[in-house]
Amino acid sequence: MIKGYHHLSNAYRTTNYLLNIPLVNDNSLEQRFRITLKNKQLSLSQVLAMIDKEDLTREKFHTLSFEIYHADEVGNLLFGAWKRTTKWNGLQGEDTVEEMSRYTSQIKRDLQLAVPFLKETLGEDIKYAVPALYRSKNR
Repeated sequence: MIKGYHHLSNAYRTTNYLLNIPLVNDNSLEQRFRITLKNKQLSLSQVLAMIDKEDLTREKFHTLSFEIYHADEVGNLLFGAWKRTTKWNGLQGEDTVEEMSRYTSQIKRDLQLAVPFLKETLGEDIKYAVPALYRSKNR
């Protein structure tokens, strides 16, 4: 449980860091990406609070886990599109976007490493909360 908490906490801190980076090009892809980051941040903070209080209601934990992983999955797609657009169009902030790319990868890795904890808590219902690519046995 402690290990899973640690990975979720790392994902929360990294998400906060990304949200504190000033707007780069303020285009629609960046705005949508930041919305998914905010949603992920909120869900992560609620999950961490539940774990801190040892108040893990399975239904609420399932819902929040789904929101975290869904926001990460959608956010990664939006970020990829934003990164390509920034590079292809020669927009300002290409270095910042490249740096952000490393942090989005770290969040995904932390969420993958937290899966055993979620499986322990959710059991077989994990397949309804966490996408298969995060649960892959090869990770």
